[in-house]
Amino acid sequence: MLKQIYLITIFLSALIGLYHFKRSPFHLKGFALLLVLTAIVEIVGHFLKNNLWMFNLFGVIEFSSIFLLYRRLFFSHKIKNLLLLFAGVTALIYLSNWLFFQGLNTFNNYTFAFSCMLVTVTVLLFYHQLLNDNNPEPLLRVPMFWISTGILVFYPCNIFFMGLLNYIMHVSMDLAKQLYTIIHILNIIMYSLYSIGFICSATSRKSLS
Repeated sequence: MLKQIYLITIFLSALIGLYHFKRSPFHLKGFALLLVLTAIVEIVGHFLKNNLWMFNLFGVIEFSSIFLLYRRLFFSHKIKNLLLLFAGVTALIYLSNWLFFQGLNTFNNYTFAFSCMLVTVTVLLFYHQLLNDNNPEPLLRVPMFWISTGILVFYPCNIFFMGLLNYIMHVSMDLAKQLYTIIHILNIIMYSLYSIGFICSATSRKSLS
């Protein structure tokens, strides 16, 4: 039941992003399209018996897209270059893992955990920029504040869970299933915050018109 709620939340968030797509800035359009692709991958994966290869391939797209979309939001050229490096390193590590270590048909949990760490660093850097802005907007009216908060709800937790996944599954499958339940709940919260971000963007445009 929780998995179905999770899928519905992604689907609704993608629809809200597409509804506001035309008037959204480029980075929000990018997040909307990423959500659409996420919804497609999750729904198709739900019906496939062997879906790990698809989630591994999607991981490269997911993380690289996040780094490149955030790259457009920073003023510092050093951070822009850092995020470009993050995107390249993530793709290289995924490729190396496919070829030499876990392969494409085993979930690349270590690569996923490492990428979650880089995403967490990216969002914390963005928070730092927001808090040090000389002409700050109220944070609750900033769409990327909501999206970034959603990311911080989900990705940092996966650094530890995915990093220890194989060990947890070896010790107790029941514990692993319980942790997956928590991950689904965090996903639901994250995509709900994404939806608020898209709605917030539309509200901000109306207040300026």
